[in-house]
Amino acid sequence: MPIEHAGFHTLARRAGALLKDARARQVFANNLLKEFSYTHGLLKTLGHPRIYQLETTNYCPYTCNMCPRTHAMTRELGHMDIGLFRAILDQIEPAWQVDGVTEDPYIALWHFGEPMVYKHFAEAVSYSHRRGLRVIISTNPSVWTTSRIEEILELGLDEMYVMMDGMDDSTSMAIRGRAASFARGEANVRQLLERKANLGLNRPLIHMSMIKQPRNAHQWNEFQTYWKGVEGIESVILGDFSTFAGDIPGLVQIQEALISQHPEEAISVARHQRLLRLPCFYPWHSITVTWRGEAVPCCRDHNGALVLGDLTKQSLESVWNGSAMQDLRRQFKTARVTAAPCSTCKERSNEIGLPGRYYPFSLVNARRALAKAVGKSFP
Repeated sequence: MPIEHAGFHTLARRAGALLKDARARQVFANNLLKEFSYTHGLLKTLGHPRIYQLETTNYCPYTCNMCPRTHAMTRELGHMDIGLFRAILDQIEPAWQVDGVTEDPYIALWHFGEPMVYKHFAEAVSYSHRRGLRVIISTNPSVWTTSRIEEILELGLDEMYVMMDGMDDSTSMAIRGRAASFARGEANVRQLLERKANLGLNRPLIHMSMIKQPRNAHQWNEFQTYWKGVEGIESVILGDFSTFAGDIPGLVQIQEALISQHPEEAISVARHQRLLRLPCFYPWHSITVTWRGEAVPCCRDHNGALVLGDLTKQSLESVWNGSAMQDLRRQFKTARVTAAPCSTCKERSNEIGLPGRYYPFSLVNARRALAKAVGKSFP
């Protein structure tokens, strides 16, 4: 979620949490140091790294028309070695994995693959829990089986973003390919909800999500109405379309068609354009890790174009302030971004937003205040 500017009540809530919880104080300190480092353009950030996404596998049965994996991913397919998975998690302090002092630390086990087909899925979830991390995945329910549903509940998987981009087989398969049956996916979601209720469990939290695009525009309202009426669904999300790094013509064309047919969708693009005025926060905020242990800048690097380090050979901390990461920060600091995929990206800081939550003395907050004074929004 984007980082929000701190108001009085938000600050008061954080202050209360800090007084009670040592981990909350760690969260506060780490994020304060990262925001300070970004604001003052430090090439060696003072904060510790967060892993934004940890890719357990890049195998996926779907051919989604809005995913770079379908259009342009050429890197090798595989599953993360479970020993490497454990070694990476052993280097993470739970407090590094959240942006808010009242949040529970979590790890997102996906990048460009379907996490439910990871051959060490159960062990990965269990080990994450032992390391004090909640586990969140993004998944399409067509791939689930009855045994996998039972495993989800037995493991205590914490949270699921369930991606369904149509309300019938025709629409769903047109977007995500032949494997993405709406009928099968709906049945699996209902089976999971029924079993969860029968067992009296409160996990996993289930969010239903549809990515808006021209092929499903006729079902946006139906999607919201239908799933909001299903007991046990935590939230229903209509997500904005992303061109990821902006370097895949097919994705750019889909976004252009979407805005042409639905001009209101230009609001998210306008926000992206405002974010482009400032350095991307990601290089000071977090990294994403591929199944091979390669550290890449963020969730938009589908092909490992910019490898910042190798966690099979380097420690997480050495990668975080290593020469490649420092060079990327320098490019953003000097506004001379030449490294792909960052050089073509039009969605800087999109998911995490800009800092200002912990370190108030920044140009970002000054611009926020000025925008508010004239009745505008920033970013």
